[in-house]
Amino acid sequence: MEKREIVKSKLLRTSDRIMVNARATMLYARHVKVLLPWSGLEAARREEIGRALDVIIEELRGRYSLFTAVKEKISEGSNNVF
Repeated sequence: MEKREIVKSKLLRTSDRIMVNARATMLYARHVKVLLPWSGLEAARREEIGRALDVIIEELRGRYSLFTAVKEKISEGSNNVF
C-alpha cells in the first residue's frame, strides 16, 4: 500500500471516529435536555442549561456536516485533498 493510500485510510478512519463522537454527543445532549424537568433544578437554571445544550447540538451538527463533506472528498479518490 502506498503512502497516499495509508494517509487516506487514516483520514477516513479519523473522520469516522469524529462523526460517531459528534452523533453520540448530540444524542446524549438531547437526552439530558429531555430529562431537565425532572432534575430538581430551578427553572432559570434549567433554561440556561437547555440553551447551552442547544448551542452544543447545533455546533456538532455543523461539524458533522463538515466531516461528511471531507469524508466524501477524500473518498472520491484521485483528487489531492491535502
